Amino acid sequence: MSTVDKWASLSLQRRVRNLLGGTGSMCPDGHGFIPSGDKCEDKKDEDFQCSNVGENVLSNSGPRLSIQDEMHLLKEGFGTISSHFEGLIETIVEDRTNRKLKHIAMSATLNGTKNQIKELYNKDYFVIPGRCPEGPGTQNDFFFEKKDGPKRIIYGLKPNLRDNHYAALRTLLHFAEFIINSQRSLNSNPNDFCVKYGLSDTSDAQKLLNQYLVPLTYHIKKQDAYDMGRLKDAVISDSLKENYDIFDMQGTVLTGDSDLEELKGAIDNVKRFVQEYDPKSFAKDGIDFQPIYATSVVSHGVDLDELNFMTFQGLPYSTSEYIQALSRVGRKNLGMILLWFYPNRVRDESFYRNFMRYHDSLDHEVRPVPINRNSRLGLMQTINSIFCAGIINHMSSKKGRPLYRKKDVEELTSNEKENIVEFIEKAYGQALLDDINISDEVEARINEIIHGKDKETIFFPNILTNSGNTYFRTQSGMRGIQKHLSLSLKIDDEKMLKRMEQ
Repeated sequence: MSTVDKWASLSLQRRVRNLLGGTGSMCPDGHGFIPSGDKCEDKKDEDFQCSNVGENVLSNSGPRLSIQDEMHLLKEGFGTISSHFEGLIETIVEDRTNRKLKHIAMSATLNGTKNQIKELYNKDYFVIPGRCPEGPGTQNDFFFEKKDGPKRIIYGLKPNLRDNHYAALRTLLHFAEFIINSQRSLNSNPNDFCVKYGLSDTSDAQKLLNQYLVPLTYHIKKQDAYDMGRLKDAVISDSLKENYDIFDMQGTVLTGDSDLEELKGAIDNVKRFVQEYDPKSFAKDGIDFQPIYATSVVSHGVDLDELNFMTFQGLPYSTSEYIQALSRVGRKNLGMILLWFYPNRVRDESFYRNFMRYHDSLDHEVRPVPINRNSRLGLMQTINSIFCAGIINHMSSKKGRPLYRKKDVEELTSNEKENIVEFIEKAYGQALLDDINISDEVEARINEIIHGKDKETIFFPNILTNSGNTYFRTQSGMRGIQKHLSLSLKIDDEKMLKRMEQ
């Protein structure tokens, strides 16, 4: 398992070839797989040491299947860089195992799929679920089952004389009041409650109520999500304590600042809250409602059947993001969504007036993902990484020993240099731009490595990185490839600020 970013390590880690069918053998002392010509473990900073050397044995155990979730996120500059590394991985696997990778790419919001697959993987494609000859939802339809009834009910609202932030807070207050009153009604008179909502028995009634115990709010800006927790006392908690005494609301904020552990903790808390909810002690002990105040960070990977009530503070900027966000609720049960439009924004006003028409054509409003595999800037940003990976992982397996030092590059023959050029061209996979000459780019980097004054044992990618040439820098990840800008005050402005402080 790996995130897309992690594959950039192919350019810097010689043992990554272990994962892609590289040559080597098992350690006779049972320590695992050793790359050919490499020692099992000889790093001085490691307590564990083993001097067994991997044999030059061809492996056919490389990966056969690549699974990519949320493919629509691989777009623009990030998608271009990713496409080059996808080609790199596939070229190494094919060279070592003599077979091509098969790809499964998933997304709920795609348009222009054929173009994105071609640009990202340089492959043809077919879509699942496909079209059943007898029509979707028929008895012989292999791919999916069509269920009757709505999956989500969406309400579009615009506040009067208030902003939609206050409206989102008031929505949570009314949500809490509804749950409290409904649970009290169910506890005191279950028959009347079941008749009122058309339910067969008390058990079904409680199951229905349990589906809506945790509300989710979505915010376009991080500060709005933080403000929900900051302002909830004035709008929600004070009112709950005044009217219901033993009830309160303690929410969790999830934004791009939240790390993976916080996201996992929030998911676990939602499940635990619903599982431990006790309607019998509800009237006596009360509860602290546990809403989630979130930005787009929850739009991917938060798949909880317990989330079925959602409030939007404004319409997200893209239709694909809107679909991804509202898909967090109603995954198994009926989802209820309240979309509070900004009352003073022209775009929100337009969508408010065309609310029904927009939602009727929602799937058709998703725009194709912009991605260009042959972007010249993208090629220049990745060619150094592909070059380094071609020596450290590809040539190392080919020669049966690790190649990562300056002297290893000096020993490359003309045929091996030509092989590296062919390897890079194959990794890119399509006709390159006329002004990019791979052979010249390879030669320039080899000359930079071997003609410098660096020691023979130095790690050769470091020589390129330290050369000062922007395009000789090896990537440690696929994001943030642009050169960083350093900002500082002018000397006169700095002196003026110091005088003001005094």
